[in-house]
Amino acid sequence: MKIIELIEYKPKFFKPEELEEAIADLICRNYSTYIKIEYPSPKTQKQYKLTAKSYVGFIPLTPDIQILLKPKVPIANLFRMLEYTYNLKSFQLLDGSVHCETIPEFYNRLADILTQKILEQSRKGFYRT
Repeated sequence: MKIIELIEYKPKFFKPEELEEAIADLICRNYSTYIKIEYPSPKTQKQYKLTAKSYVGFIPLTPDIQILLKPKVPIANLFRMLEYTYNLKSFQLLDGSVHCETIPEFYNRLADILTQKILEQSRKGFYRT
């Protein structure tokens, strides 16, 4: 199994022999919301250029090829952001308290928590002091 790791907003280049055109077309057709793709040209040094947009998660392209979209911010910083945003004394995941089988599942869970908290705050309203 091949896993393509992309970090948010950081372009990654692939030679045509590293990324099949059919896979590039699949990304372009079905996942252009999440990944910006540029086809080989002189501008991209005759390589495919993939750039993750502002999404984090896991995309199973085919049974053999998967894409992992990672945040540009280290995971520890995400926890610090949660602590700051919600005035938490501490935000820690203790051993055994989170049930995730894989790293992509962990990222998806964390993204879900962050999304729910943002929606909750947006319902209450945003303010500036």
